[in-house]
Amino acid sequence: MKTFLSRNTGALRVFFIAVALQPSVPTPAMGYVLDWGVESWTAGNTTGTLMDVQSSGFDIKISITGDLEFSGTSPSIQASKFPGAALELAMDWDDDFDRPPPVIGDQVNILIEFLATGTTDAIQVQNVSYSIYDVDFSNSGGSNFRDMLIGFRGIDDVDMDADIAPTLSNVGAGATNTITNGGPSIGLPRAVGNATNTDSLSPGNVDITFGVTDTITSIDFNYLPGSVVGNDPTQQWIGIGNLSFTPVPETGTDLALCVFAFGAITVSQCHRRKRRSATPAL
Repeated sequence: MKTFLSRNTGALRVFFIAVALQPSVPTPAMGYVLDWGVESWTAGNTTGTLMDVQSSGFDIKISITGDLEFSGTSPSIQASKFPGAALELAMDWDDDFDRPPPVIGDQVNILIEFLATGTTDAIQVQNVSYSIYDVDFSNSGGSNFRDMLIGFRGIDDVDMDADIAPTLSNVGAGATNTITNGGPSIGLPRAVGNATNTDSLSPGNVDITFGVTDTITSIDFNYLPGSVVGNDPTQQWIGIGNLSFTPVPETGTDLALCVFAFGAITVSQCHRRKRRSATPAL
């Protein structure tokens, strides 16, 4: 055995280096869900951090900025108003929206950030998806509004890659929302309500889905009143539903490094034995 090792140290060195340089195998990552049915939110707050969501090691921070003309105690969690538990944004904007969208002024931005728990460090996730409930429209019976959601995108503050556009889709039979999918270069996706929907039913739902390998650290979109005949829209609202995400898999480099270290030690020992065996007797 010693003779074999001493005669093949060069081959062994090449073998172990080749193993160490093999592409790292990603460690499978578990998916997690921000579930509004179990999370808490202080009603009326426009910023909040959901700590260590599902023991994932991720905090999710939500910030709502812009023209904050909220109705009642909104933003607040609604457990049964929508098809699923959701963070409701109920607005009572007063601007004249009788002009082509998007209206400049009355709108809010919703920013959702993924952070390492207990820090402000951005952390990458993939396979992000969520729903928005009750995107609709009314211009009768004293109700006068149109829900308009624009600028959906994913942001990567770690690798500083270009913004990523998700795919929007209508949900439920009879959905009448106008969905426009695009990209950063041709306009980000948008959804516009075109018919009155019952809060608890699915025709007003919009699903927002990022690719399985789209790597992002935050997502955002804008909510505003779309164009309808008349001024001073009546109250309007949407619900932001549960959000699922998967951490970016860690590459399995540790095993390769261990194999490389073992190989280096083995080769070194072979050299030492070879030198000792070659030492002439006195």
